[in-house]
Amino acid sequence: MNSIFKELWDNGRIEKTPVFECDGRKVYQFSNDGAGMSQRRFEALGDVMQAYSAFMLDPEDVDTYLEIIESNTRRAVMDYKHDAESAVKLLEENQRLTTELKIRREYGVPLNRSFDFMSFIAIEEDENPLIYDEKYNKEKIMRWRKHLDIEKKMPFLKMQLPIFPNTSRLLESDSLSFIRNLNLQNAASLRITAKQLNLNGQENEIQHSLGSRVATLSEYDTYLTELSRNITDIQPNGIEESEKKLKVIK
Repeated sequence: MNSIFKELWDNGRIEKTPVFECDGRKVYQFSNDGAGMSQRRFEALGDVMQAYSAFMLDPEDVDTYLEIIESNTRRAVMDYKHDAESAVKLLEENQRLTTELKIRREYGVPLNRSFDFMSFIAIEEDENPLIYDEKYNKEKIMRWRKHLDIEKKMPFLKMQLPIFPNTSRLLESDSLSFIRNLNLQNAASLRITAKQLNLNGQENEIQHSLGSRVATLSEYDTYLTELSRNITDIQPNGIEESEKKLKVIK
């Protein structure tokens, strides 16, 4: 147990009982629903959440799409300046990607926000709870996305409702189904893009970003599927509303 962790644990700023265990690591929660968190860690939480407020999308999602759009634009200008047809195809692809982002921004929920938020509130014994180590917590989130069962994720979702009202969509059957469809469409779109990039022999960095994002979306699908299995409060006309939204995408 980290010495600073033990000090806060002894002083009651961290709950005595772990909230869950993942890969043999016990995970605890700051006391009073996070009120025991240090000022430094709380300020870091505000910085991370601000990125989600700006785009209403996962920052990784935005970065991946911008990287592809920038590459397409560069190729259209540099590689195909004498091939108008190929240049137009790349610009049309940029328009399609932009439209996808707009749709997900309007109807979706940035899924990794829930895990990022949780990584500030829930701490492991071997991390320093006074600071937020970005690299360590990214690894922590990757473990949680793969192994943490849904009963232990749900309380953290509910904690976010007063702060992020649209989180309620993850607790409603119809909205959850729609978000899962958006997630699957996003994964399919990125796979198609990756295949096109392979054919065109584009940069390895973009391929790496795409592979990483598709892997994350696969973990999200597992998460959303498990959420769906545990949702029993189905709102009236939920299916109808979801179908209407899906028609907008088509």
